Amino acid sequence: MSGIQLVGNANSSTAVEVEVNTKAARFTPRPIDYGSLGIYSLAGASGIMAAGLGAAAPIYSFRWGNATNLALIKKIIFSAGDTATAFTAGTFLFNMFVARSFSASDTGGTSILPTGNSNKLRTSMGTTLLTDVRISSTATLTAGTRTLDGQPLSNLVSSDPATAGDDIIAPYPLFLANAGDYPLVLAQNEGFVIQATVPATGTWTFGVTTVWEEVAAY
Repeated sequence: MSGIQLVGNANSSTAVEVEVNTKAARFTPRPIDYGSLGIYSLAGASGIMAAGLGAAAPIYSFRWGNATNLALIKKIIFSAGDTATAFTAGTFLFNMFVARSFSASDTGGTSILPTGNSNKLRTSMGTTLLTDVRISSTATLTAGTRTLDGQPLSNLVSSDPATAGDDIIAPYPLFLANAGDYPLVLAQNEGFVIQATVPATGTWTFGVTTVWEEVAAY
């Protein structure tokens, strides 16, 4: 026989199953129902980024403008590689900043905003309420109206040996909220931006996969 006791708080719940004879305990996280509207996964890839990109150039922008609901960022996977033109040997820095007071979307690049049933993890989920998401085509995005945090939420650093066709960064989490971790919670006119600082000369491409949930409350 075993006994089951639920423990938790407003943000989490855990089932604790205790074996009567051995007193061994098994813990199973149980998600709270926040009124989920849908869960989405979106992968985008740039074109060939031209040489000479300025420092701290915005290359990916995600804006949540919905006034009623929230977006929970669960995972951001980033990858990059150089193409036919080698870089000067140097260091690559990719910073993820939270953007607040994000009242006007970035422009330029390619919009990859899902529509209809696209990018849902289940067809019966609602169409995303996301306002704007875009990725660089060949150059920097143009910043909209937003205030970035003073320091990045996360970053990735890599180096390049000045050889064309190398990996810069193999697919790797730029942000990851595992089960039980607090996600990045976006309210109206909030979002995030990825900035790139790369060495001179070379051309490159990159990819970003974002997984998020949309909820009525959190």
